[in-house]
Amino acid sequence: MILFIQSFFQQARTAAVTAIIFYLGCSAVEAGGEKSTYVGNIILSIFPTTCMTAMVKVVLGFEQNALGVGWDSTTLDYKKYTVLTGLIMMVVSFSFWTLLGLYFEQVLPREFGRR
Repeated sequence: MILFIQSFFQQARTAAVTAIIFYLGCSAVEAGGEKSTYVGNIILSIFPTTCMTAMVKVVLGFEQNALGVGWDSTTLDYKKYTVLTGLIMMVVSFSFWTLLGLYFEQVLPREFGRR
């Protein structure tokens, strides 16, 4: 996601500060709330911070119930989210943000030609 944010800025410091603010803002978005749906959690999981937060909640829920996380429990639903969904969405979000960042890096104008 940082490559995506960096494509909009010419100075590295500005890009880094904006990326940190965006990262912290994404951590405020909570997947797995009481009123959220399974599809809503998947859509919010496009942000890696939200996805990781939801996966940690699932793992902690399994540990509190003495179930643990193994290959057989990756598809078990806990508060409308699964570990397998989180892992898949991590790969999807990594690919999405990287490709979008590379695209914007090539098409957005720079001070001297393309970026």
